[in-house]
Amino acid sequence: GSAAAQAGLRGADISAEGRFVAGDIIVAVNGKPVTGVGQLLGRLDDFQVGDTVRLEVMRDGGKVEIPVTLQPGA
Repeated sequence: GSAAAQAGLRGADISAEGRFVAGDIIVAVNGKPVTGVGQLLGRLDDFQVGDTVRLEVMRDGGKVEIPVTLQPGA
């Protein structure tokens, strides 16, 4: 039910064989590069709950842009 899940973002997982499977890696917010969690949180601080941001993610070897509507933190 999270904003990420509703937007279709893929989290990391463990396969049936016990292997780590990487999920989406966020590389930009509204076109501004993100190189770490701290920078991601800083970029998101520029927005309000209910705003929609464009996350650019690395997925399956390519870049995908995903709109996400922000929700309050848990």
